[in-house]
Amino acid sequence: MAHDIFISHSAKDQPIPDAICEKLEAAGIYCWISSRDIHSGEEWPTAIAKGIATSRAMVLLFTANANASVEVTRELFVLPPAN
Repeated sequence: MAHDIFISHSAKDQPIPDAICEKLEAAGIYCWISSRDIHSGEEWPTAIAKGIATSRAMVLLFTANANASVEVTRELFVLPPAN
């Protein structure tokens, strides 16, 4: 499934990206967000790469927590899987 927006954020800020996702989706903009779209048993790097590859754009919620997050840095520099 294609997504309009991939939301990159620190898990420590979870209420904020959840609210952003809710507002965007209420406006008809479908989002990929890790708290909902990484499924049990799915490997994080694979899920992130797939989420990025199936999204048209990325929104980075840049906070002090995101700035200190190794995972957010990985999301910003991940290469999508080859088709």
